[in-house]
Amino acid sequence: MGNISNFNLDKQEDKSFNDLDNISICFSEGIRKVVEMNLNNYKNKISKYLNETSKIELLEPKELTIVISKGYPDYLMSVEEASKRLKIDKVFGYELIKNGLLKSVDIGATKVSSYELDDFITRNQGKNIKEMLREMKEIREGVI
Repeated sequence: MGNISNFNLDKQEDKSFNDLDNISICFSEGIRKVVEMNLNNYKNKISKYLNETSKIELLEPKELTIVISKGYPDYLMSVEEASKRLKIDKVFGYELIKNGLLKSVDIGATKVSSYELDDFITRNQGKNIKEMLREMKEIREGVI
């Protein structure tokens, strides 16, 4: 008789283990769903935030590498100095700034960052700047 009662216990233990396996599978599935839901919520929040701040230019990894690898301090130069580095006349330099092709800061006098000048050159290699400027003027005149 002892064997029969042991047999019943073994079946109960097997059933308990099966129940435990089912519980752990359901628990794991539940955790996975919660984690997925939280990740999707964060993804949506980040996406919404980036859409709201789309006016802010984000640096691409390539641009970050350029900034890190430059190895020299950023400094501000006059439009005349920037124009000389670009081998253009000062008036054309001011036109580039006025039309947003070259970024500048106004601290009593208009200045161009040495990093911005290098980035301008990188962004526009192989492009016809005079043609781009002409097209921008036409677009702006068409809007006004």
